[in-house]
Amino acid sequence: MPAGSIRTTLLCLLLAALVGCGFTLRGAGGPMALNSVSLEAGRPDGVVRTLRQQLTALGVNTQPDRDDSYTLTLDNEQREARRTTQNTGTRGAQYELTLSVDVTLSLGDNVVAGPRNLEVQRDQDEDISNLTSSGGERALLYADMERELADQIVQQLRTVQPAAGGMPQ
Repeated sequence: MPAGSIRTTLLCLLLAALVGCGFTLRGAGGPMALNSVSLEAGRPDGVVRTLRQQLTALGVNTQPDRDDSYTLTLDNEQREARRTTQNTGTRGAQYELTLSVDVTLSLGDNVVAGPRNLEVQRDQDEDISNLTSSGGERALLYADMERELADQIVQQLRTVQPAAGGMPQ
């Protein structure tokens, strides 16, 4: 049997084993039960922009024209950088970055879930010799944190049934 054929067979067996044990790629949790949700926030960037992109990619209308749709409110998005260690020059050598947002889901005037504070943390090592790259690294870390928060919100929205509503506590 040719080597390429053996590799293909082994790859197929590996993929079949992964699928059989319930493995799915991150964000591939199946279709959304909600087909529209009004997305409201104090600022249009950050987590809100990322969440809107993810919901749109999943086929969810984020600007419905009906008043009876769910409203997802993201409020009080905060970014914090706290120094955790110092180097010999007393300049920050490592920071703990925190991104948090308050999330509330409502249907009409009724609050279905929340408000709940979601947060994500990352550590950043600061390169004293190259502060420009440290600033770029921080921006990339915050972008990754925005995606993670948006993923958390989408996963919770997947559990909402249009008739009953509610996010898990």
